[in-house]
Parts: sequence; C-alpha cells; structure tokens
Amino acid sequence: MLLVVAHPTIGAALATLLGMEARYEVVRVQSLDQAEAALKHWRPDAALVDGLLLKVGPAPRIEAPSYVLSGSAADGQGLVRRLPDARGWLRKDATAEELRAAIDAVLTTRARGPRRRTLATASAVALSILAIVAAFTWAWAVRSIDRRRGRDKPARRGARRPEPKKPAPPTPPREEVPPPPPTRHDAPIPSEPRPRLLPPREDRQQRDLIQKALTDEDAAKSQAIPSPRTPPGPGEVDLVVTPLPTPDDWHRFELALRRVRGVGQLRTEYYRHGVLKVRVSFQGTERLATLLRAGIQGYRVRIIGEDRTTLQVLVASDSDDRRPG
Repeated sequence: MLLVVAHPTIGAALATLLGMEARYEVVRVQSLDQAEAALKHWRPDAALVDGLLLKVGPAPRIEAPSYVLSGSAADGQGLVRRLPDARGWLRKDATAEELRAAIDAVLTTRARGPRRRTLATASAVALSILAIVAAFTWAWAVRSIDRRRGRDKPARRGARRPEPKKPAPPTPPREEVPPPPPTRHDAPIPSEPRPRLLPPREDRQQRDLIQKALTDEDAAKSQAIPSPRTPPGPGEVDLVVTPLPTPDDWHRFELALRRVRGVGQLRTEYYRHGVLKVRVSFQGTERLATLLRAGIQGYRVRIIGEDRTTLQVLVASDSDDRRPG
C-alpha cells in the first residue's frame, strides 16, 4: 500500500489506520518525487494520493488501483482525471472501515484476514495439547512397568526381613515451675488519682472549631485540580485560527505558516467546527503578531485578540476574493 500525503499529521493518522491488525504493508512518502523514486524498485497493490499534491505537479505512473484523497466532493471528482489508474476519491477524514472497504474492493489479492490467523493459532494449540497428552501417557506406562518389576523382585530373590524399628528417644523431664514470691505487706499504699482540670465550655467549643477548620483546610489542599493540557513553554505561542471550513483549508494554512520566518515546530492542539488551535515554536527579534500582520503567502490575516501566550486571528485566502457571489 503506497500512501502519498504531504501533511505529517494527516499522513501519520492514515498510516496508523491502515496499519491496524497488520492487514496492509504501508509505505508512506510526502511528495510525488519520493513516490517516483519508490516505484523504481517496488510496485504497490494499491495507492492513496493527496489531492493537493496533484494540483502542484503531474502525477506519476503508479500502475496500480489508486484513490485521490480530498476534503470535498467537487475537488475529489475533478482531481480523479489527473491520476492514472484512479478508481475514485476518498475523504481525508474517512473512518478505518471506509478505507478498508474501498481498498479491498480494488485489490486483486485480498489482505489476509483474522480468520486464517485464528485457524492457524487453533491448530497450533491442538497440536500442543496432543503432544502433552502423549507425553503423560508414555510416562504413566513407564511408571506402571517399573512398579510391576518391583513387585516381582521379592518373589524371585526372596523376601527381605523388615528392619527393626529404632527405639523412640526418651522424654526429657519437665522443668519444675518455681512458686510465686510471697506477697509483701510493707509496700507503699497507692494514692488516689489527682483531679484533672477541664477547660471551660467556651474554650472547648473554640478549640473544636479551630481543629475542624485546620482539618478542612488540609483536606482542601490535598485535592488537586487535574489539568489535561499544559501551558505554552518558553518560545511557544498558542495560535487560534478561524475560519478554516475543511481539512484541506487546515492543511493549506499550516503549510503556509511553516514558511513564516522564525516559525519552527507546529503541534496541533485541536481542529473542530472550522477552528484550528496550533502551538507554534517561534524564535526571532520581532513579535509573531507583527510578522502575521505583514501577511502570510496566500492569506490576509487580521489579529482580533492577543495576550502573552495566545494569538487569535481571522484569515481569508486570496482565492475567496475571486469566487463568484
């Protein structure tokens, strides 16, 4: 299975879905040039190609059933004609069952399912049980033969006299317990217990209130509020971007953001309802907000919120201005 996806996060997710249960052997590349290099010494049974890469350059000759990965039906149907041996298009956010059903429909050799592995495992277990039963049967037979031989030896050689029993060791004499010492009547007479001074009622109530307050304070300190996410570290900024309606828009914006001067590693926090939150590693003399206001290639950016660790931006692509209506 050949997987050609440029975006690292989407490519890793698709490779994980296809690699579940060891149904397919997945070879993943990030460009059309890498795909051509891999096809020189290896031929896949099927392929999944990112539609964004087909817009940039010509598709290689894969010579295997292929699918186009796209974020919308219009783009997917239009890009199918650019890929030789294309059998259709699939969404980038398709489930594992949808991917397996589409791939199995075009494969000439079906992926080995779990049923064959189950039969092989059951056969191995049955053979192991038969071997253990045979070993126990052989050991029982050998032991029975040895017992019969042992019973016949006294009849042929004569019975041996039983050995005399050893006398039991003598019982040691019991130690005599010394009598208790006599009671003395010249000991000091115990005095009565001294009366204990009790604090007044008001002091006892105040003491109980203080003790209860200290106990409640210790219990409140011991309960920590769990935090599933960590704040940005030194050199990191959380960037909240909207609107990005489709996964293709998310993919295209992250590729454009990586070209900004000073931007390093990107880690996606979440993407839902057209809103993307990504943690950006940034190093530079200028502020990240200043560079974003200057513009990202292919986008117009407007800052709507900013603090020490978070930037909120509105984006609009150049292609949106040229759309009719």
